[in-house]
Amino acid sequence: MGIIRGGLFIVVCVLFFVTLLASNSFLTIERSLDYNVIKSELTNVSTDLAKDDISDSLINIQNSCLNNSEFIFEDGEAQDVVLPCDVALQGKDAIITYTVDKIVEKNYYQIYDCDYWDCFKKLEGNDKLLFSVSQQAKDYWAGKFYFSLFILLILAGVMFLFIENKLNFPIVAGALVVVASLPFTKLEAVIGIFAKIEILQYLTIFFSKSSSVFLTGLVIGLILIGIGVVSRFFKIGFQIQDFFEKFRSKKNSSENIEEEPLKKKTKSKSKKN
Repeated sequence: MGIIRGGLFIVVCVLFFVTLLASNSFLTIERSLDYNVIKSELTNVSTDLAKDDISDSLINIQNSCLNNSEFIFEDGEAQDVVLPCDVALQGKDAIITYTVDKIVEKNYYQIYDCDYWDCFKKLEGNDKLLFSVSQQAKDYWAGKFYFSLFILLILAGVMFLFIENKLNFPIVAGALVVVASLPFTKLEAVIGIFAKIEILQYLTIFFSKSSSVFLTGLVIGLILIGIGVVSRFFKIGFQIQDFFEKFRSKKNSSENIEEEPLKKKTKSKSKKN
């Protein structure tokens, strides 16, 4: 029975570890697709794409703003962007900054009428790339993370049932959490090597927050290990206390046994007198 229980415990630990790796991956992508992170990444790309279009349209923009309060881009990367003329009159750099911010914001929060994987089948070119770094994509990976977290809680409960010494559970779980977070220490740098290939140049965007996931896993793992260590110290403390209490009770019982004959002798002397 012990061998079967130990074997099942090892299997559950392996499943727990694999799920941890998947959970960390989902969390990394979800954090990396935060708007503030994506904005800085897409701004650099969109700025390079928008420079030529805005340079060609600069004269038209300035002429239009002589009699209007705004200018509407009708084609190119800045399509459907309404540019206030007070910004346009500040010059080319101000126009680029404003239009790029609006493009990034519009594309990030755009609602796509399709599921995550269906969108990849339907969309093409830049639309597919923009969807992959949108709020909708972030929500998809967040859902995957929370589902994996639910599975982890179930596996943790099963681990607790199978482990022989319950006080070792936080230590084992914490160690697995720490080890599962280690691959994410330099994951962005490793992905960056593959990103030198043109088709994979945007891959680093999805793993830009891998180091923060590593720190999160490390802290949680160390806390669990600390709880396990403290629990074991408390158990040792209780065992020492029980030992001294038993020792005192034995000592008191032996003293009582020795006192009883003396009491009997004193009683017999008093009767004779």
